[in-house]
Amino acid sequence: ITSEPVLSNGAMDAVSESTTKEFIIVSIDLELNNIVGTLPDEIGFLTDCTVLGLFGNDLSGTIPTTIGKMVALNKLWLEENNLGGSLPSEIGLLVGLDDISIYENQIEGNIPTEIGLLNQLE
Repeated sequence: ITSEPVLSNGAMDAVSESTTKEFIIVSIDLELNNIVGTLPDEIGFLTDCTVLGLFGNDLSGTIPTTIGKMVALNKLWLEENNLGGSLPSEIGLLVGLDDISIYENQIEGNIPTEIGLLNQLE
């Protein structure tokens, strides 16, 4: 497996190429890019992604429950968007998560008890 830079500006830090010519996204860093829309359920397909940085955009809708499938995720930066609803309990499946930032959104409700499973949080 090789890893090489794909885009500058930190937009996408690296993509690994496997022997079958499949590309694996390991980091998404698209902060302050005026991105409008919602987080798709398909975000859960990014099981090798360690960083999801989408802060300072205009994302709306809810954080999909499929985010719990992003099992390699270490950093989740979704602050300063317009995300609403509640924080999904599936967030507790991200046991390697050491940094989460979701402030300045419209998220409401109780913090799920599953967040207590995230013992790597700093």
